[in-house]
This record gives sequence, C-alpha cells and structure tokens, in this order.
Amino acid sequence: MKYYFKIIKKFFSGKSQLLTSAVYLAITFFVLALIQSFGAGAPNIKEADAAEGIADLRDFDFVSSIARVGGAEFFPGVLLPPEETETALPGVRSVPEKYITARVRLLVPDGEYLIYGKGPDYASRIFVNGKLTGAVGFIDEEDESGNIYQMTQFRSAARPDDGVIEVVFHIAGIIRGDPSYHGLFIGESEPVSSRLIRDTVYGLIPVIIFITCALFYFGYFLFIPSQKANLWFALISLTIGVFASYNWKIGYNIFPEVDYGVEYVGLHVALLLICAFYSLFTQSLFSTSKTVPAAICAGGALLAVSFAALPISVTSRYLLAHTLFVFSVMSANILLIVMKFKQFKTEHTVSFCGQVIFIIGGVLDMFGFRFIDFWDFTNVGMIVFLFTQMTSLYIVNNRTVESEQRLKADYAALEKQSEWKAELLGNLSHELKTPLTVISNVAQLAQLRSSEDYVRTKLDTAVAEVERMKLTVGQILALARLEDNGQPLNFGPVDMKILIKNTLSHYFQALNENNNKLTIEYPESLPEARADAEQVGKVLVNLINNAIRFTRNGNITVGVRHNSIPEDSVLVTVEDAGRGITPEQKERIFERFFTGDRSTGTGLGLYICKKIIDAHGGEISVRSEPGEGTAVSFTLPVWKTE
Repeated sequence: MKYYFKIIKKFFSGKSQLLTSAVYLAITFFVLALIQSFGAGAPNIKEADAAEGIADLRDFDFVSSIARVGGAEFFPGVLLPPEETETALPGVRSVPEKYITARVRLLVPDGEYLIYGKGPDYASRIFVNGKLTGAVGFIDEEDESGNIYQMTQFRSAARPDDGVIEVVFHIAGIIRGDPSYHGLFIGESEPVSSRLIRDTVYGLIPVIIFITCALFYFGYFLFIPSQKANLWFALISLTIGVFASYNWKIGYNIFPEVDYGVEYVGLHVALLLICAFYSLFTQSLFSTSKTVPAAICAGGALLAVSFAALPISVTSRYLLAHTLFVFSVMSANILLIVMKFKQFKTEHTVSFCGQVIFIIGGVLDMFGFRFIDFWDFTNVGMIVFLFTQMTSLYIVNNRTVESEQRLKADYAALEKQSEWKAELLGNLSHELKTPLTVISNVAQLAQLRSSEDYVRTKLDTAVAEVERMKLTVGQILALARLEDNGQPLNFGPVDMKILIKNTLSHYFQALNENNNKLTIEYPESLPEARADAEQVGKVLVNLINNAIRFTRNGNITVGVRHNSIPEDSVLVTVEDAGRGITPEQKERIFERFFTGDRSTGTGLGLYICKKIIDAHGGEISVRSEPGEGTAVSFTLPVWKTE
C-alpha cells in the first residue's frame, strides 16, 4: 500500500504535473476527434419553410435527415384550445402580448415520428394533435403567479392525422420583451434518437473534462495543502461541470421526466458557486484583498437562498440582478488583478489571459456567435480557461514542491547538525568530568594536609571554582540529553526534606562562599512528591548555586511546604537576599542562554530547571524586585498510591 501511495505522490509532484497537463490536453483533442467522427453518422438538420404556419414535408427525406421547422401561425393576446385555432383569425407579433397561441401544421407521410425541440421562453403548454404533451410553469388568464422565464424542452411521439400533425403552443407570463419561438424538429424515431444521442454525447464533453479535472486538482490539494489555489480551482472545475450539464440539458436528455424546478434552481445556484470559488481562486493565486471574496460569498449565498426558497415566478422577475451580480464578480476580480499587474509572475500572466478569454467568449456568446455547429464561444472559453489555469497552477505547484523539498533538505541538515552538537557536548562533558573530579579531590587533600593559612585559602578558592566548573559541565551535559530526544525520568515517591538536606550537604563548600547564611524551612508533616530525585536534585543545585553567586553576606532560604490549592502539590522555594532582577530580565529568565548579566553563568541553569519541572508536570516561577533579592519557586505533584 505504501508503494502505491508513493507512486501517487510522485504523480502529483514536480515536473510530472507538466507532463500530465500535456497528456490531458492531447487526450481531450483526441476524444473531440473521435466524437466528431461519431457524430458524422448522425442525420443532418435541414431547414423547412412553414409559410403561414404550414410546413409541407411530404417529399422530405426523413431517412437521413431531420426537419427544423422555424415558422408558426400566431394568435396574439389569447390562449386558444387547439380545436378553436381552426376558426380563429391569426395576427402579427408586432407588440408584446400577455398571452400568445402559436400553431404549426406539419404535412407528412404516414408513419411514426418524433417531435422535439426547445419550447418558447416563459411558461408554456404544448399540444400535439390536440393532446397536451408537456407543460412548464402555470398558465391561467386569471393567475400567472407560477409563470417563469426560462427556455424549456419538449419531446413527443406523434402519428399524422389525415396526413397532418398539428402542434399548438400556449405561451404566457411574458414579463419583458417579445417571447422567443425556437421552432421544432421532426423526424423518424430512429434518426431523431441517433441525433439526440449525439447531442447528449457532445454536451458531455465539457462535463467530463471539468469533473475529471476537478478530481485531479483535489489530488494536488491533498498532497500540497499549503497551495489552496488547487482546492478553489478543483471546486471551480467541478461546479462548471455541473453547470455545463444543466446548460446542455443533459439531465433532460437522459431523464426526460426530471422536475424542471430542480433544474432551474440548480442552474443558478451553480453559477453563484462558480462566482464564489472564482473569487477565492483569484485571491489565493494573486494575493489580492480578502474583503472582495468575502463580500462575493455573502452576496452569492443570499441569492442562492432566495433561488432555493422563493417561488420561481418571483425569482424569474429578478434575473437581471443575478446577471449583474455575475458581471460584477468578473469585473471586480479583473480590476483587482490589474491593480497587481506590476507584481505579475509568469503564472499570473497565463492565468489572467485565460480569464480574459473566458469572459470574451461569454460576451461573444451573448451576441449569438457560434464556434462550430455544436459548441458556442462560452464552452470554448471554458476549455481555454481550464488549460491556462492548469498551466498556471503547474508553475505554482512546481515552485511550491521545490521550495518544500529545499526546506526538507535544510531541516534534515539542521537535524544532523543538532545531533552532532548534542554528541559533541555529551562527549566533552564526559571527558571534562573526570579531570575536574581529580583536580577537586587533589585540591581538597592538599588543603587538609597544609598548615599554612595562605595556601589553605587559595585551595578553598580552587575547590569552589572546580565545583562551579563541574556544575557548568553538568548543565551542558543535561542540555545535550534534554535536546536529544528528551531525558527519561524515573518517577517515584520523594521526601523533599531529605532530598534538600542531602543536596545541601553535598555542596557544603559552595554554600560557605561569600559569607552567606543558610536557612532551611519545612513543616513537621509533608507528603511525598512524585518526582525523579536525581533530576529534581539538579534543579535544587542550580537554584542554590544562583542564590550563592548573587548574594554576599546575606541570607539564603530553602523552604518547602504542602499546597492543596489549586492542585495537590509540594512547593519548593529558594530565596536569596541578592541584588534582584529587573522586570525585563524576569520575562526572559527561563530562556536558553539568557544570563541577564553577561559576566557570569552560561544562561543554561534556569532553562534546564524549567525543562525538568515541566517534564514533571509542575510549574516554575520567579519573584523578584531590583535590590530586594530573588525567590524562585517550583511545584511537584504529590505522590498518590493507587
């Protein structure tokens, strides 16, 4: 499993991204060529004239072609039952009407036919040979509350009645402008089904491209989570794929009975999501202001909720606000990008060009321009947008991967140096401890055998300095152990009174330095602490050594007592009558290598003390004022038997 995981990780890293993008592009054009070849066998569409609403198709070649009938006979201002269109007088659509009835009569040979097409805009009902075959929206001369503004689709099987197939449209809810009539298509069942399959497959091309691209960049985000542009681009691709499926009516072609209300809401919500993800993508890639994406997401969420909650009849009357919102999003992001133009890198230029082409494609599409017979400029713009952003993200991802690899290499080198440092400090400490012990023992022996006061005084100083050096070496060794995977602790019950007495007796020579007086304070009854006696002894030695070093002719107090609030613990305090420390020094007193007074110490003692006490689950603190001495206290949890 790990082997396959490594292969996938390699696939999403480094220069493999460029190869993958190139292969992806090649496969796309190869599939396009195959689908174009597949579509070559589908029947052709031929225009058929419908003068005065009558299309004579008796000599039409239905074996290899499908007829598109674009004309119709109109009855403005009324909703006529199909049977009444025979006696009613047709009119002209020169003035927008509240209601319109349209009729088309198809003269065809006897046989089975399939009629399909895009219905009129707005609410509509469709009758074939007097039978209602489809309806969208609510049509009633007294109540148009359910009417909508959106193209619909219809599909119906039919046989001619006395050589005629009559199709009647009721169009209602016309809320602005002149209603569009898109005509209808008629052909034999098998050629029409072949053509519909081809159209569905063509419509699936952008859907498949964008959804697979989304999965691809979700993978990038999983392996490069620091680069959030991958996530936003994946969500853009996924949502555009869903949007394209709605736009191509793929759901209707595959599931003709799909509820139109769901499709209507889904189409507009998907467009709002694209706007939100596009803004977040732009902010992430171009490092623009976060305020604009936040405002766009809030506005998009409000519009999405309104589309989902309000009736279609209400939202359809405010589609202009929806359109303005989309163009505002595009304009705002393009403006933000242009403002960053002086800071453009290669990936920014590529991404910006792709976005501009996408927007131009949408504008051309609005004016009715077509790219080829089955794709408009919006779809072409989406594909260009896809691959320009893939190229841009390749540059970003590759730079991110290389940067992370450099960081990993630097981190590995630092870890190696840290190991060497710890090993060096450990070895030096071990090598120094033996000669220092020998020097200390020899000096103390010579001191005992000497009768001259001068020599004994000098030997006292030598012994004290050797003890200080041994303490420093011990601190360095302790630091090396602490930073080399930590110091293992052997917890057990510790009588702090005994530990303090033993520690003080062991360092008796150092305690007599500077003519200081030592006081030990402890209660009669004291619970045992849960601690490592050796490590806590090091803490005591460090604190007492600091107190001796900074106190002359003063009192040093070592106290211990039981604390029950806030937690059951043993509190130890080492207090001196020295010169104290400033508030600035107190804030940094437990930092590594901080001495406060650079003329003394290594700056490791209190750092090591804090490390040890933290490992015990206790707390260490300092209380001091300049000229009033210093008190360092630490707590240890009480030993509790199970």
